[in-house]
Amino acid sequence: MRGCCGGVTYFLWKTFYKSVSLSLRLLAFPRIISPMSLKIEEVQHIAKLAKLDLSEDEIARYREQLSDILDHIAKLNELDTSGISPMANAVVGASPLRADEARPSLPREKLLQNAPDAEKGQFKVPSVFGEKKK
Repeated sequence: MRGCCGGVTYFLWKTFYKSVSLSLRLLAFPRIISPMSLKIEEVQHIAKLAKLDLSEDEIARYREQLSDILDHIAKLNELDTSGISPMANAVVGASPLRADEARPSLPREKLLQNAPDAEKGQFKVPSVFGEKKK
């Protein structure tokens, strides 16, 4: 979906996917999802969550695209998956984990030698929220 309209579609889709994904996980019976069409207000809300300022044409286009995605999810929920065990990865052993064991790390001085700013043996980073406290 990135190629269609650049990053806007990607961020809109990402926000929409997160909200649909959360909704699907919260449902006790995922097969109750039926084909539906999103309302303009719902698309505007999703765009607001993604911090996007969309034109009326974009809202109409995304309403259609996101509704198609929901319809596709509804079709997928019609499949009988009772004989399929849940899995976290489609490829067995795709991400093997190493043993979690303590091992020596670099000395603090060596880690901080290239830091742009350090204080009291820690990286000092610019304030992210609000004013800098004095």
